[in-house]
Amino acid sequence: MWQIDAMSRFHPFAKDAEVTTAGALVAHISPEGDRAPVYWCCIGSPHLSCFHPIILPGVIPHSLQLGAGGLASDLGEKEAGERQVLVDRLVGREDACAVWGLCHHLDRCIAKLNPASDDAMALRGHIRRELATCQTELVGKAYKIAFDVQVFLDSGDNPAAKEASTRFHVECSQILVDTLTDLVEHCEYITEGSPYSSKYR
Repeated sequence: MWQIDAMSRFHPFAKDAEVTTAGALVAHISPEGDRAPVYWCCIGSPHLSCFHPIILPGVIPHSLQLGAGGLASDLGEKEAGERQVLVDRLVGREDACAVWGLCHHLDRCIAKLNPASDDAMALRGHIRRELATCQTELVGKAYKIAFDVQVFLDSGDNPAAKEASTRFHVECSQILVDTLTDLVEHCEYITEGSPYSSKYR
């Protein structure tokens, strides 16, 4: 696993060392061959991100690639809109992908809080709930598409398989980026000294 300095705020295995996992990949292959393999790709440390489903032959979404301009490339300038402006501000690096940059920024926000404080504990609970909800949504969508893609592939319709899986990737990428940007904005609000809302406790 890759490791990156100064990202161990939540990591359960990073005791004294300032390191954490920077990415992970899990392949879920059907033994019956009745659906396309689902490659669960986590950009950023798994404790601060979600596993994004990738189904081939779909194109990898731009928000998982290098360069912060991914949302506009995936969704179009109009649809990306304010989200792209926010991602540009938060990521702020042309060599970082949008999802990785958002996870890194979220980690830096968390580091500003005393880990033993009520705010930090409430924030950790909120982040875990939001990420769990996002992951459940992604899982719920992935396998139906995987079966559909396999039907296209079995019939020899590779263009339809590519179109369906690419469209699915963009949809999942939008869900993940929206979740991460909401969490970062919320975390920034908390770390600027505002009282933590009791609705998240």
